[in-house]
Order: sequence, then C-alpha cells, then structure tokens
Amino acid sequence: MTFLALSVTWIMLTRTVGHRVVPAVKGLQEADAVRILDRADLEPVVERNYRKTDPAGVVYDQRPAANAKVHEGRRVKVFVSLGPARAVMPDLRGLSLTEAKNRIRAVGEERQVRGGLTLDMLSRTSHPTVPPEHVISHFPPPGQEVVIGDKVQLLVSTGPSRTTVVVPNCVGMTQSAAEEEMTNAGLAVQRVTREYSSQEPGLVLRTVPESGTPLATGDWVNLVISAPRGPRISTKPRFILIRYVVPLLMEPMPFNLVIADREGPRTIYTGTPTPGKILDFAERVVGDAELKVYVDGILSKTIPYKTP
Repeated sequence: MTFLALSVTWIMLTRTVGHRVVPAVKGLQEADAVRILDRADLEPVVERNYRKTDPAGVVYDQRPAANAKVHEGRRVKVFVSLGPARAVMPDLRGLSLTEAKNRIRAVGEERQVRGGLTLDMLSRTSHPTVPPEHVISHFPPPGQEVVIGDKVQLLVSTGPSRTTVVVPNCVGMTQSAAEEEMTNAGLAVQRVTREYSSQEPGLVLRTVPESGTPLATGDWVNLVISAPRGPRISTKPRFILIRYVVPLLMEPMPFNLVIADREGPRTIYTGTPTPGKILDFAERVVGDAELKVYVDGILSKTIPYKTP
C-alpha cells in the first residue's frame, strides 16, 4: 500500500497538461518499473541483457533519464538485467596453446553471448607425453559452470624433461665401443675426426667436449680417433675454396660434405639444401685433399684437390 501511494503521489505531482516528467525506475524490479511508467502515461520498452554486476530482473538503466520532461505517451526504454551469463567450461586438455586461447574467447557464442572467458595465468612445466605448447590441465576444470568474463588458468607443456648426463670417458676405446658408450649414456656422436698419433690406430684420443662435462640427454659429442703417423711431409697447410652446387633436378635430401686430407676426414657440411643452392667454404687442408659428397648417406661424388 505504501508503494502504491508513493507512485500515485509521484504521478500527480509531476503531471502537467500534455507533458510528463520521467519517473526514476532504475534499481526497481521490471514489473514495478513498467507499472510506474504506464501510470505516468508513458510507454515502457524493455530491453534485457546479461549483466555480471546486476541481479536478474532489476532495471540497471533507463532512457530518457529520470526527471526528463517528455510528451505524454513518449517511449521510455528500460534496460533489465538477466543476471550473469553462464556457460560450461570446455575441455582444453591436449589442445595447442593457440587453439585453447581461441576456445576460451569463444565460450558462450553458442548462446549468442559475447565476451567469452579471459586468460588470467599461463604456467609451463615439463610433461612426458603432452607435446610442447599444448595444454596439460586448466582451471576451471572441464564441465564446470562458469560466468562469462571469468578468468582461466592454463598449465602448458614444455615437452619431456631433459635429464642432465655426463660425457663418459672413452679414451683408449675403439670407435664402435665409444659410440655404444655414448648411446648408453643418452648422447649421440656427431662427428668423427682422425689425428696422427703414436697411439695404436683406431682408438679414441679424446672427446669434444671432454669426459666429465655435463650435457642434456640427446646432445652431440665429437670423437677424435688416432690415425697411423705416415712419413714426415714438408707440405704446409693451405686454404682451398670449395664450391658445390646442389643439382637442380634432385629432390631435397640429406647432404653431407666430407673433406679428407693428410690430417684425416672431417665433415664440413650436414643439411638438407634446396635444389640449386650454392654451398661455399674456405677449408684448411694439408697435402692432397678430396671432397666427398654423400646424398642420403650414399657416396655420390668425389672431387680431388691436388697440391699445387
């Protein structure tokens, strides 16, 4: 009764011939706001929107504003809250980080609700099976009800952890035994070079890096193997310019270029060049030298470089 009396008093005080004063309906329930506008000879037009900060059914804005003078029958737009828009948290586990971000932003679109969720925190850790830059877990978890605009935390994989290993001592071993030792330690042999020595031929003189050096699993190690010392030569070291053009008619395949001289063979290039690519090198050699071209592990060509 008190509410009705106040409404009638407002209408009587604000009514003038042909004009009306817009009553304040912001903060009222939708039904009460419509009733007051009807009694003020105004036409209420209701627009409903999701609002995270206003309870459902409450007027959160009006146009024209309260106390504005308008003609009788003027439309007054009242904006009514539907409360916060809700959705179900999707399952982001196993998605790439880019895919997960897109899914987060798209939450609610199936209900024609814009805004999505917000990425609040991104953490990274190693994982034995989840690929790098893919989602391990997230909060809120899959299937939980969320409010549009809520914040999401992602835990993303950096891939399997790389265990630290120590380069084993292979000095005095044969090449095959040293390679097996490196494999057992979780390392890989990248290059084998030979060096003239008084030691028995074919044995490891040293490793690069040297034994005892900490490395990550899968890192590369080079072996230096003893070669029999030949007769003393007077040839001085020289530099040769090497140019090799990858054949145009060849599909891209693994290439290895190996230079061999009196100091032994050594790899100067490993890769998968594009057809037509020009490979230029300036290489130090002693005595006669040969450039061996390996394609997909098979010797394809030998180019001699004789001592002048």
